[in-house]
Amino acid sequence: MLRNIHIRHLAVVDELNLDLQPGMTVLTGETGAGKSILVDALSLALGDRADSGVIRAGQARADISADFDLSGLTTVSDWLSKQELDDDDQCLIRRTINRDGPSRGYINGRPVPMQSLRELGEMLVDIHGQHAHQSLLRRDAQRQALDAYASHQKLIDSVASQYRQWRSLRERLDELTTSRSQREDRLELLRYQVQELQELALNGDELTALEEEHDRLANLNQLREGSQQVLQLLIENEESALADTLERAASELEHLQGFDARLGNIMQTVRDAAIQTSEAGHELRSYLEGLSLDPERLREIDQRLGLIHDLSRKHQVSAAELPALQQQLEDELSTLEDADVALDATARELAATETAYRIAADKLQASRQRAAKKLAKAVSDNMHQLGMKDGRFEIALETQENYA
Repeated sequence: MLRNIHIRHLAVVDELNLDLQPGMTVLTGETGAGKSILVDALSLALGDRADSGVIRAGQARADISADFDLSGLTTVSDWLSKQELDDDDQCLIRRTINRDGPSRGYINGRPVPMQSLRELGEMLVDIHGQHAHQSLLRRDAQRQALDAYASHQKLIDSVASQYRQWRSLRERLDELTTSRSQREDRLELLRYQVQELQELALNGDELTALEEEHDRLANLNQLREGSQQVLQLLIENEESALADTLERAASELEHLQGFDARLGNIMQTVRDAAIQTSEAGHELRSYLEGLSLDPERLREIDQRLGLIHDLSRKHQVSAAELPALQQQLEDELSTLEDADVALDATARELAATETAYRIAADKLQASRQRAAKKLAKAVSDNMHQLGMKDGRFEIALETQENYA
């Protein structure tokens, strides 16, 4: 129901605010009193074409707003909700017409295109006039009237639900089909890359172990020479081995301890150092005995590290990131391979949904045909009662095969 209309700077109207009460409202007045301006203003608010000529002389803009109560108008409420324009049961429509710029439309304070105003207006208002449209001239309104007479909303909802599901599956299948050729190229590359990385079989700890072993084998001579020099300093120099020197120092402190007991702790510390130095020397000797040159193993490691770093450069990642890259590529490969399965499954589901849609549509069509016969007879009978003895009302139903 229209509750209020406000007009500002339209035609000869400077400003008009009209509140409407529930029930029927009749506007009367002499010719030229402005009744048609009110109807024109409502038409403009609902998206009719306008030019700057409708703006009051001397003004830059005309402004029209119409406030509707949507109580019980579920179709309108659903439309607003779908467009994300709903505001409880209120519907405030506003139209501005600018002298030097485009018209602007608003629904519940949000800017919308003129087409949205027209769509909403067709659901809210029927304007019957010499040059205005009537809703019964629109096929949508005719179909809605027939469906309301037939009272088969459940059938309509079923068809709509099946159609939405069919449309969603159709779009999904189109996406999968369109990207199939691109997917095949990507699959071929992924399979090659994954195979390379799987053959490399690099695990998380191997790289560190290889690099450490390579450093050891590549610097074996330096390790051997350096360790031998340290071994001489620790225990093998007959004249000045560190372990022997510390032991002699400990013995001298033990002798001096007899004169001053406070040297006991120092003596024990030096003796412990002598023992630890001797033990370190023996461990170092064992280490040296275990060092052996292995050129073949060094070549194997060089080849292995070369392959690892070649692949890391190829994929533009560090060598340590190769295992993570392999997992990433394997996941993508699995997803793309599953896409073919998804395409086949979607095609089967689409076919089943289309069958279900056709069954639901056939039921709705049959119900409409039955209702059309009853409604046509009822209207024809009323025409006869009104004195149109030869009058006949017919309803023609057409089936649209292309529902995509």
